[in-house]
Parts: sequence; C-alpha cells; structure tokens
Amino acid sequence: MINLTNSAKRWLAATAVTGLLIIAPHTRADDQEDFLLLMNQYLELGNMVVDTAERPEASIFLAIEGIFEVYEKRRDAPGAVKHFERLLAEHGDNQTVRNLIRFKLRDIYKETDQVEKALEQLDLIVSENASLTQ
Repeated sequence: MINLTNSAKRWLAATAVTGLLIIAPHTRADDQEDFLLLMNQYLELGNMVVDTAERPEASIFLAIEGIFEVYEKRRDAPGAVKHFERLLAEHGDNQTVRNLIRFKLRDIYKETDQVEKALEQLDLIVSENASLTQ
C-alpha cells in the first residue's frame, strides 16, 4: 500500500485547487455554483485516484486495462497477447497478477473468436485457485 505523507496529500490538494482556480475567473457569476460543484467532483475524483493507487491489486487491474486499450487502439490483438504472456512470465509467482492477466487474455481470445483459448484461460484460473480456497 502506498502511504502518502501529509505533505504529499496537501500538495495534491493544492495542485487540484490551483488548477481549478485558474479557470474560475473565466466563469460567470451565475456559474459559480456549478463551478463549485465541479471543483468538488474533481477533488473527489482525485481522492479516488489516490485511493486506487494505494491498492496494488487495483493499480495492476488499471495497468492491464491500459495496456489492452493501447493494443486495442492499434487493432493488435496478437501484440496484446504477446505483451500479457511476457508479463505472466515475469510475474507468474503472483496469483493476483496471473488471475487478472488470464481474465484479460480470456477477453481477447473471446473477442477474436478463439473460444478454445478463452476456455483454456478460464480452466487455468480455476485450477490455479482451487487449492487456495480450502
């Protein structure tokens, strides 16, 4: 878990407020309430991002989704598979990483009509996790 110091938290909050205050003068008086609501939502979003970054599993999940988005934009499913297989080889000792990557591989295989490979990933998830539930 990432523990942010109070000074880091203050810096993040100050950065967010500063960014919002830069655009504040450009709002009309009747938009002030909407602006304050937007500022509050922005700060809440910042808190959610920090909370996510403090949870390794959530960070890994978002990284995997981000990797997939890059390859999806390139329309390069084989490249994504290769990338995820490399990550499996590098981090195969971590069950959470294996599970998350195998779920994403399942999605890729399913979307590319490789149903047997998708099922293989699901079988691996079951077999690798079955002994952990006892």
